[in-house]
This record gives sequence, structure tokens and C-alpha cells, in this order.
Amino acid sequence: LSVSPAGHIWFFDNHRKAIVGANPISFTHKYDIDSRKFLSEAWLANIFEDSRKKLWLSNWYDNKVTLLDYTNGMQVDSLFHDKKNPSSIAGDFFWTVFQDANSTIWLGTVAGISRCNPEKDIYREYRISSNIPELKNTAIRLAAEDKLDHSFWIISQSAYLIHYYPVSGKYQLFELAKAVKNKE
Repeated sequence: LSVSPAGHIWFFDNHRKAIVGANPISFTHKYDIDSRKFLSEAWLANIFEDSRKKLWLSNWYDNKVTLLDYTNGMQVDSLFHDKKNPSSIAGDFFWTVFQDANSTIWLGTVAGISRCNPEKDIYREYRISSNIPELKNTAIRLAAEDKLDHSFWIISQSAYLIHYYPVSGKYQLFELAKAVKNKE
């Protein structure tokens, strides 16, 4: 599920292979987009609408990032990681995405964090696995920026919670498997 800037909810209907934008109050379909028209096979893991009304889609089937401009004739673009191009996105599949106040899109991909500003078509790659050995050979499942100090909170597929400070490159590591349940 994802909430659009306009307030409707996006979700994927796996049975019909449809991307649905619904009014959360009346739960009526505002948008009903047949993904078979632009994806060979769709098993969406994530849907996100940016401030320009473009949908960012992360597809389990072919591990590609698809951008869909649903307000402009269903125009489709795909983003791919290119090992030879350091300006490409870090990975072809994302678990988490958000857009900050400067319109920069942050993608938590299977290979690291990428940021891009669609208005400038620039991607910046943070290869934090070189600073955090616990992220090597694992995916980032969730990432969020801490507004207070602009650090990142990251959850890895290997059950680590990581508090990462990008300016200094330092981090704190919490092993979720070793966490003690609160008895209160």
C-alpha cells in the first residue's frame, strides 16, 4: 500500500494484474491501470507516487524499476543498474522509497541506497556496504531518514537495525535476533 500526495491509496490487485488507486473514504476506484499493457509479468513489491504524479514500481518478476506516468498517456520508463555507469541506480529492485522536501527520491535497493532528483535526472549512489560490513551480501529491507540529524535508519534482510551517519560514515549496529522482549 502507498498513499499518493493527492490522498488516494495505491495497491496492486495480483489477480487482475491491475494497479489500483482508491479513494480511502469511499473505497471507490479512482484509477484502474492494467499492468499487462506495459509489463510482461507483474508481481509488484512496491508502488510509490512522486510529486510529479509518476508511479515508481518495483517488480518481483523481472527485478526492474519501472516509472509510469499515468497522467500523461501511460508513458513508461525503466531504470536499471549499470556496473559501468556510477550514475545509475544501485540496484534493479527496491524495498523502500520516499521523497524528501527537495523532491529527491531515495530508493532502498537490494544493492544499496540511491538518491535521484527526477527534475535533474541525477542519481547518487551510496555504497554503504563498504562502510558497514554487515550489509555485504544482504538486501536493505527498509530505510528512513531521521529528520533530526539526517542520519539513516536501516533494516537489513539479515535482521540488523543500523543507525548510519552518512557524513561521518559511522554507524551503530543492533542485532534484532538478539533483542530482548520488553516484559512490560
